[in-house]
Amino acid sequence: MVPALFSLVEIWKRRDGAISGEVSPLLLVALKIEPQNTLLLLPENPESFNKWLNELEGMVLTDHTGDESNQLEKLRVDVLATMKSYSRKSQIN
Repeated sequence: MVPALFSLVEIWKRRDGAISGEVSPLLLVALKIEPQNTLLLLPENPESFNKWLNELEGMVLTDHTGDESNQLEKLRVDVLATMKSYSRKSQIN
């Protein structure tokens, strides 16, 4: 997963509007599966990372096709649960 994550983050750093829509769902999956490594790599460009976080709901978590609502909601819930768990673990350490 880590080599793929490095590639994904490099694509994300060089993204434009069209690529953002393609890369963002994969980054959410990476946050779900590898939160520590993903969070270490993404904030290297804080302004861009913050912009991406602010656009997530409209860009990634919107059902543009009309048949992805359940999948997107599951992804949202899973990523939130992972981030909450990661946050708790970080506070303990």
